[in-house]
Amino acid sequence: MLNPLDLLDQIVDLALSNGAGHVDAIYRENHATEVQCRDQQLEKVNHNENATIGVRVFLGQRTASFSSSDFERSSLRALISKAIDIAREAPEDATARLVAKEDLQNLDAIDLQLKDPSPWSAVDLFESARHMELAMLNVEQVEQSAFVSASARTAAIALKTSNGFAAQSERTSFSRQCAAVASAPNEKVIENLGSRKSFVEDLDDATAIGREAGQRAAAKIGAVRVRPGHHPVVFERRRAVDLLGNFAAAISGPAVAAGTTCLRGNLGTQIFPTDVQITDDPHIKRGLGSRLFDGEGVACKPIQFVVDGVLQSWATNASSAAQIGGPLTGHGNPLGQGISFSNLHMGNGPQSVANLISDIGYGLFVTDFLGRGANVVTGNFSQAVSGFIIENGELSQPFRGATIAGSLLDIFLRAVPANDLEFRGAMNAPTLRIDGLKTAG
Repeated sequence: MLNPLDLLDQIVDLALSNGAGHVDAIYRENHATEVQCRDQQLEKVNHNENATIGVRVFLGQRTASFSSSDFERSSLRALISKAIDIAREAPEDATARLVAKEDLQNLDAIDLQLKDPSPWSAVDLFESARHMELAMLNVEQVEQSAFVSASARTAAIALKTSNGFAAQSERTSFSRQCAAVASAPNEKVIENLGSRKSFVEDLDDATAIGREAGQRAAAKIGAVRVRPGHHPVVFERRRAVDLLGNFAAAISGPAVAAGTTCLRGNLGTQIFPTDVQITDDPHIKRGLGSRLFDGEGVACKPIQFVVDGVLQSWATNASSAAQIGGPLTGHGNPLGQGISFSNLHMGNGPQSVANLISDIGYGLFVTDFLGRGANVVTGNFSQAVSGFIIENGELSQPFRGATIAGSLLDIFLRAVPANDLEFRGAMNAPTLRIDGLKTAG
C-alpha cells in the first residue's frame, strides 16, 4: 500500500483535476487489541484493524464530503466525481473554508513521545487483566467482576490540504479497565475504575486498580438518603472533569457562532474565582491529547483559556473563527467537523482535599454521575449523583440516587479547586468544591 501522504496526494490531485476548487483529505488507521477476562480465564480477544480516508471538496462556497475504506484508484475517482456533483447542487455555506495559506504554520520540531516502542502481546494484556480481577475478588463483599479488560492501540493519521499543508503522526495508547460488583442483602453496587496512558509503563499497576475498584464498590454498600436543602458539594477528580467538559463545550467556537452557549458574551469577564486557571497544552510529553497540528493544518500551541478566573479565548476552527472574528486557536477537527481539545486541564488550587472539606458540617462528596444533566445552551444543571455524605469535615455514609441542581454560570463562579490534579486523560481537573448547590434525595 502507498504511504498515506502519497495516497492523499493522489486524492487531492484527482479532485482538483475533476473540477474541485479546493480539497482537504485525511487518512486514519487503527490497530487495536482488547483482552477480556472472567473467573481468571481468557473470555475474549478482540482484534480490530481498519483504515479510512475522508475527503471534502469545495466548489466556491459549496461543499460535499465522503469517507471510504476502498483505496482503489477507480473507486476513489468515482467517489470524487459523485462528491463534486453533490457539491454543485448543495446550498452555499458562507462559513465553509480551508485555513488560509498564511495561517498554515510550519511544525515545531518537538518530540512529544506519542508512540511507545516497547513490545507487548495479548498474553501481557491477559496477565494484567487477570491480576486486576484477582485483586478485586480478594476484597470482602466483592462477589464478582462485571468486566475486566486490557487493551493496546496504535493510531495513525495523515492530513493533506490543497493549499499547502501535509503532515502525519502516529501514537499508541494502552488501557486497563475493570468493574467490581459488591453485594449485601438486597443491595448490589458496581464500581468502575481504570487507567489509560500513551506508554504501557505509565499505566497504574493492575493489582492496585483491581483492589481499589473492589474497595470503592464495597464502601458504597449501605447507602442512605441525602438531606434536602442547599449544601456544599465536592466533586471527586473524575467528576470535576465532567464539569470541565461542560466548560469546554461552552467555549466551542461553533457554539459561540450559533449562539448555543450560556457563555456567549462573557469573553474577557470573570467566570471563575480568581485562583482558577484553565489551560490547553498540546505539548505535554506522552499526553493522551498531545499533538503538533489540528485537523485543519494549524499548529497547536499552549493556550490559556482562563487566567485568574477571566475567560480569555474561545476554541475555534476555521469557519467559527471567521464567523466570530476571533483568532485560529488550533482546535479544528478534520473536514471542518467541529472542534476538539488536546490536554485541557484546570490548575491546582492551594488546598488539600482534606482542607477543602474540613469546614463542611453537612455536604456531599460526589464520585459518580448517573446520566448527563448539564445543558450548555441554557446553563441549567440538574444531575443525578452518588458518592459519600460529608459530616463534620469527614466522609461518612454512602448515598445513591440523589439529585443536585444549579446553574453552570453559578457553578463556575463558585468553583474552588484542591491541589490534587493528576493527568489521567486528555481532560483533567483537581477535586472541586461548589457551595450552595440544591440537593434532594
